[in-house]
This record gives sequence, structure tokens and C-alpha cells, in this order.
Amino acid sequence: RWNFLDTLVLAVAGAIMFSAGLTEHAYTAISMFGDRAIEWILPYFLARIAFHSESARAKGLRGIAICLGIMACFGVIETRLWPYYLSRQLQTLNLFDGVNTMVYLRFGFFRAQLSFQHPIDLGNVALLLLGIIPLLALTTEIGMKKLYVRLAWAAALFLLVISISFTAYFGLAMMVAVFLVLRYCRWIRPYLVA
Repeated sequence: RWNFLDTLVLAVAGAIMFSAGLTEHAYTAISMFGDRAIEWILPYFLARIAFHSESARAKGLRGIAICLGIMACFGVIETRLWPYYLSRQLQTLNLFDGVNTMVYLRFGFFRAQLSFQHPIDLGNVALLLLGIIPLLALTTEIGMKKLYVRLAWAAALFLLVISISFTAYFGLAMMVAVFLVLRYCRWIRPYLVA
């Protein structure tokens, strides 16, 4: 069923399109809507549809686990051996167009970037996956006790750490704080939206 968040997603896209058309011209508005549709409107609605199927959630979890395993291997290489190894390899194949010339260092480590535009993006995606993995695992027959689920969750945490992004670290602290508050302060649960 249609819900408030569906309306909000389309309203934000419409506002971006309207603003682009107002400041430029109609083609810019259409172009902006096309970009938003491909970047987050269609993925949002496809994810909403897929979430209704337990088998789709289980397949999604397995796919995420495989991707995180591969990303973690490249993460080890990038944080200690060759910075931006993956993005530079992808760039030779014309599959990456971001900036990977200035190497970011923090705490004596290279900040891993993988195929993302910036190490912050890697940290933020890893943070999102830290929440998505338990959600997918606990809403299917898989559960959190399977070894590959635990390894995927550990790989997401590892990627968050090697991004060395304070944004992701703060997000992790907030995620843990919200989880603990909701778990141990039941009276606050009805006020979650606020």
C-alpha cells in the first residue's frame, strides 16, 4: 500500500525537478528527474516491492554477504598496501570516474575508498549495511547465527573502521545508542518517529 514515505520520496524528487526547471530550463528539470529516478526513486520502490517476499530478502542478504566479502579483501589491500587500488584498476577500464589521486591518511593508515567517490561514502554505506544485514537476517529463516551472516556483518564493521571516517564513527555511535535506548527504555518506543 501507498504510504507517507512514498509520497515524501516523490515530493523531494519533484521539488528538485521544479527547482532545476525554475533556475535553468525544462530540459534541466527532466534531466534532474531522470537522474533522481535512476539513483534513488526506482531503487527505493524496487526495494519496497522486494521486501514483501521473504525469498527476495534472503537472496538479497546472500548477495550482500558475497559483495562484502569481496569488498573486505580489497579493503585490506587499500588500507595497508596500495591506496585506492580498486578505484585505480576500475579507472583503467573506464568504470570509475571519481577522484583518486590524493591519498588520504589518518592514524598512519590509508583511508580505504574501494569503488566509492570518497572514503566517507564507504563508511556510510558500511554503516547502512550494519543495520540492513540484521534486518534481512531476522526477517527470514536465515537468522543471525549462520556463519556467512556473521562474517558479512563483521566485514561491514571492518569496512566502516578502515574508511576512517568520523562521520561513520559518529553514525555507529548513534546507531548503538538508539538501539540501546529502544531495547532498554520501552516507554520511548511509541515516540520513535519524533
